[in-house]
Amino acid sequence: MTHPLTIEKAAALIEKFEGVEVESYLDPQGVPTICTGLTKYSNGDPVRMGDVCFAAICTEYTKEQIERDVLPEVSKIPGWDNLGPNRQAVIISFAWNMSIDFFEKPEFENLREVLKEGAKHPEAYEDVPFILGLFNKSYGEQLPGLMFRREMESDEWRKESVLPIHLEASDDTFIKKAPINHYLLSEEGKNYIETDEVLLISRLEEIPRDNHALVTLIGSGEKWFIEQRYWRERNATNFSIRKNDTVTWNVLEDRVGKYITVGEMLQYDPRRAPVEGSKDILNLLQLAEQFDSIREAWGAPIGVLGGYRPEEKIKDNYHSKGMALDIYPVEDDLVEFSRWLSRRWTGGFLPNKEKGYVHIDIRKNGAFYTRPQQSLKSLAI
Repeated sequence: MTHPLTIEKAAALIEKFEGVEVESYLDPQGVPTICTGLTKYSNGDPVRMGDVCFAAICTEYTKEQIERDVLPEVSKIPGWDNLGPNRQAVIISFAWNMSIDFFEKPEFENLREVLKEGAKHPEAYEDVPFILGLFNKSYGEQLPGLMFRREMESDEWRKESVLPIHLEASDDTFIKKAPINHYLLSEEGKNYIETDEVLLISRLEEIPRDNHALVTLIGSGEKWFIEQRYWRERNATNFSIRKNDTVTWNVLEDRVGKYITVGEMLQYDPRRAPVEGSKDILNLLQLAEQFDSIREAWGAPIGVLGGYRPEEKIKDNYHSKGMALDIYPVEDDLVEFSRWLSRRWTGGFLPNKEKGYVHIDIRKNGAFYTRPQQSLKSLAI
């Protein structure tokens, strides 16, 4: 699947490198050209000398070219569906510049192999920037323009980089081959994990509205399901830590609030990093502020099972807008926590005892309120 933001990001990258010519010109082969290398309009008419086009229309033509000519080729690359919009945009930009079918050509074997390996072992994707940097020459000579392009593409690629994620078991549990109760699995379908045992993973894929996630183990590339409430990520300490004034959304270890990390908000998926300057960022910051208030008042760690899911925009739910979290008390009873919170929360509220979490959202400026001079968990009913 191509991410909904990919084409827009790819067009922006291409225009940055290629430039946008709003008046037609002759290319080196003497063909009338306009915008970012357009020689034929979408209706099939050729570009003619004297043609003029608005920059915004040029952008739409570039998007059309990407969708019509480039996507059918690059979307065949193994692992394409698992890449986020930044990495998909980088591949499109590279294909636009070097060759639309580069993946099939022998001169790009090193890039092809690392992309194939990354589809199996996501940590291998970290080698892509180095490989991209090798393609900065024309006829054996390094060109400053190509060096700049490869550097910028590499920077975009790294926006979805994930350091090894350390998950530590907070209780005895199982890793499983299916997101169901371990009693229903054979011995081959599960592995017993003791408290404090650590998994080193390269990818965590949330299962929306469930307490399970699919993780990819570093090294073996094996995929297992875990019940998230029995695991804690090393940086998600849930203890107050001073945060910076700004949030770096592609750094999962950064903090959105005093008690919640970017990783928890995005469920450790950098592909979900919000678009700079978007309303979603404001929502996420407001949500983190309310989470901090809940955590302060509850006085004990609170885990996060579900956060920002921009890929669900078509469903128009609160998770897709950065307005919702699925949370649970790490050390306490869910029913007790749910009753306590329901009396203090004014936004959307839906307990899910079966899955082990409480959904909260900040619709209608939902917020947390404490009761004056009343102690914390002693008020739970």
